[in-house]
Amino acid sequence: MMKDIYDYRKLISENEFKSIIIKEIYFNNLVSYVNEIEVSDRVPFARYYCDRKKLCFNFDAILHNTLIKASKHNFNSKIEKIMYLNCNIISVIFHEIAHVCQKKEENPLIILSEQTESELKIHNLYDVNLYLVNPIERQANILSLSKIVCDTCPKNTHINDVFKKQLIKIIKYGYDETFPIYSFFKDSNNFEEALYFSSSSLCELDEKLEYGSELTYDEYKKIKELKL
Repeated sequence: MMKDIYDYRKLISENEFKSIIIKEIYFNNLVSYVNEIEVSDRVPFARYYCDRKKLCFNFDAILHNTLIKASKHNFNSKIEKIMYLNCNIISVIFHEIAHVCQKKEENPLIILSEQTESELKIHNLYDVNLYLVNPIERQANILSLSKIVCDTCPKNTHINDVFKKQLIKIIKYGYDETFPIYSFFKDSNNFEEALYFSSSSLCELDEKLEYGSELTYDEYKKIKELKL
């Protein structure tokens, strides 16, 4: 599916964008969790409304944001720039699809994270640092970028390395002094329950990293040694 985008040698269109959304919904068996898709300039940047089972994307805003990101990079060719732009645009779809998958799975840690995020927003305490250690967003960021690096962006290219670098940065984020789950829940009533679930239910390293769980010394060494 994704290879076709690079064969076109052109920027992904809004119709192609919509087509990818639909294909991802079917590929991930999410038909029961999405009743409506809206792609227009009347909606937020990108969002999944789980109560209404509605996916919203503002294609123009996504493209504008992607062009700003592209202005900070040097590209070797027009094709390379298009590849970068397309991967960024598609990553937004993957990110929101990850949120739909979270709703489908109803992981207890995600439910606790939703409650804590709401509390933080009520008290105007939710900022970019908390966003990055929020298990909801951390998992969506890691899964979407992993899919770009492994399945979407051509291997052994400069652009793949750019996204791989972003992925490594997100994986390492929050592990300098403590670990992401601790940082996100530390001032919440859900703190003890989140730590218990994290330590008792998350066993595999990939799963621990997705949510931001505490690592063993050897696991911590592995992520610190991550590089291109």
